Amino acid sequence: MGVASRREAEEWIRAGRITVGGKVAVLGMRVGRSDHIRLDGRLIHRHEIAAGQVYLCHRSPGEYLRTPDEPTEHQALVERLPRRAGNRFIPV
Repeated sequence: MGVASRREAEEWIRAGRITVGGKVAVLGMRVGRSDHIRLDGRLIHRHEIAAGQVYLCHRSPGEYLRTPDEPTEHQALVERLPRRAGNRFIPV
């Protein structure tokens, strides 16, 4: 839910700081959408992710993602994407 890294969350679970539905969490425990997750007794709110569009694009080896410091003849990949694609890019 964006509260911690996976490793940090695992440490919290091992330390008994996480509860799911009132029970102390264990590694590998399944959590459903309706389960209430708490860290040190404080409810962790689930943020709903709005369904939206995903843009996939191919980036050739050596192609700039963002505009380089020195001018080039080619437009950076981010400049060629539609504005509605947003500013967050996840490399895969």
